[in-house]
Amino acid sequence: TPDPAPRFDIVNVGAFHDGRKNQAALLPLAARFRTRLVGGGALLEAVQAQLPRRHRARFVGHRRPEDVYRHLRAARLMVHVATQEGLPRAVAEAMACGLPVVAFRDTIPDGFM
Repeated sequence: TPDPAPRFDIVNVGAFHDGRKNQAALLPLAARFRTRLVGGGALLEAVQAQLPRRHRARFVGHRRPEDVYRHLRAARLMVHVATQEGLPRAVAEAMACGLPVVAFRDTIPDGFM
């Protein structure tokens, strides 16, 4: 179940290993909202370098599944900014935690039922 008093506003879960994951699209939101980015990978430092001067983002790196669920339950909203996915596990996990999810309509071809 979601945390009754979320500790941050936005969470994103995904590996920073290719541009399709599009995490840099979250950075403008991090100027205004408490944002948690979960995941590691080769592009992590490049995305961090694009942060606005004043930001409210926290990068927590790669985490075990039980830790990912803890981050999901502590958020108000999951924003999934990938531009191409088949069936994104992170979205299904967020929904299983009772977390609302925002994603691009065309990212998940057949959507969720």
